[in-house]
Amino acid sequence: MIVQESELEPKFQNLWKKAMLSFEQRNWDYVVSLTLPIVKAVPGFLDGRRLLRRAEGEKAKAGTKKMFSFGGGGGGLFKGGGKKEPLDQIADLEENVFQNDPFSLNGNSQLYADEHEEHVQAG
Repeated sequence: MIVQESELEPKFQNLWKKAMLSFEQRNWDYVVSLTLPIVKAVPGFLDGRRLLRRAEGEKAKAGTKKMFSFGGGGGGLFKGGGKKEPLDQIADLEENVFQNDPFSLNGNSQLYADEHEEHVQAG
């Protein structure tokens, strides 16, 4: 289910507004720290996920100039601990994989698979 900004709880709306201002100021670390709790709590807030991924990408470009990863990047992220729900896996990806490597091929493949599974379960 897609969630719009107006449907967010007031505390998340405040975080979102601060994140948007920080994005305009190119304060990527702060954008990530403000947006991550929103997308973890409300995975259907696609605007938030887009902003988070963009800030992570800009942060990565500014830091190491590492654009793409062709290995590692979360392949073993979900080993052990049993199977998680797709939305929980997506939250883990956002927090544990994309903050370090927003262009991770393994992470993006897992995100696509989780999104597809969530869509199938919802539909």
